[in-house]
Amino acid sequence: MQRYYFPILHNGQAQPDEMGELFGSADLAVKYGARVAQDIGSDPEFDPVSGTVVLVLDETGAEIGRHVVMQSITLKQWTRRRVERRHN
Repeated sequence: MQRYYFPILHNGQAQPDEMGELFGSADLAVKYGARVAQDIGSDPEFDPVSGTVVLVLDETGAEIGRHVVMQSITLKQWTRRRVERRHN
């Protein structure tokens, strides 16, 4: 098991991850980083123009992954937006 860190860049500010998480492989850590980014993007208060990025760093501090946070929407929200665009 190795320790991986997931600092977040948000509005040009770094939010360090000082504790990190243990994973059995770099691939699992990168997948976890993607999940963190997805969770942030699904927050209703997330600002999609904030340029938020979740980094994945190994024990040495080397970047092994980078996930740009995208706003997530529900199927209901997507359908409503699509209908609204058709009527405009």
